[in-house]
Amino acid sequence: IYDDNKKLKCIKPSNEIELGGTRDKRYAEVSCYPGGKWSADSVTVLPSHESITVTCQIKECDKSLMQGFNPSQMTYDNNTLKCNDESEEIVLQYTDNESNKPVRERFTSVSCVPGGKWSGTNRKAKETLGANCKIKNCHVSLIGGFTTSKMTYENNQLKCKSENYDM
Repeated sequence: IYDDNKKLKCIKPSNEIELGGTRDKRYAEVSCYPGGKWSADSVTVLPSHESITVTCQIKECDKSLMQGFNPSQMTYDNNTLKCNDESEEIVLQYTDNESNKPVRERFTSVSCVPGGKWSGTNRKAKETLGANCKIKNCHVSLIGGFTTSKMTYENNQLKCKSENYDM
């Protein structure tokens, strides 16, 4: 939207302005000062007599960048994604920026750093990635026949409580 105050803004609050040719710079708004400049974040981006090309893009670290985000399974608070169930962990799926190969990784939590990357990955904060929650590797719920009266499972080691039994 270009409003009466000569400010460019995106309609959706989850979007921000990307200026043509400057993919690494995004702004909440861009203002025009007649006879002066196009300005964003108090920085001149172009003289006001030059044309400007803009698009609205999803903000860095916005939860809409996470394909598969399900609020009943996970929370995204203060740019950190976690599963609601303690027995689950985040599984991220994305295409590696360097090798261009699909990646599937597990994390206890994933943080997004504005202007940076998603933690543990080479994905930029403005890039999409798939996210869902899955049972943690080696979790006790994956062991069929486990009973606490006959067995212990600590530090990923399964043992019979009685020495008269073995696995």
